[in-house]
Amino acid sequence: MNQAHVWAWFNFYHRLYKKASGNKYINNYVEDCHGELVMRGGHECLVDSNRFKGGTGGIRVNGTGHTISNNQFEKLPIAIRLMYTWRRVK
Repeated sequence: MNQAHVWAWFNFYHRLYKKASGNKYINNYVEDCHGELVMRGGHECLVDSNRFKGGTGGIRVNGTGHTISNNQFEKLPIAIRLMYTWRRVK
């Protein structure tokens, strides 16, 4: 998987989905999202100090080496969903 190094901070989202490694999601506000912040196929992403309010889900985690910290979740059926991962081979 390629390193995208996307930085997303201080944004307002209704949907957020990235399939890359090395991304940073910091201080974002996600409201009434009919999906999740999905880390599918990527590795070593940072999800820090975001706020998720309403909608169908918060964060879905696939891959390895992610750091998820200091996030707030309100009025969601599930905050963080951990999916199975394949071992990363270098």
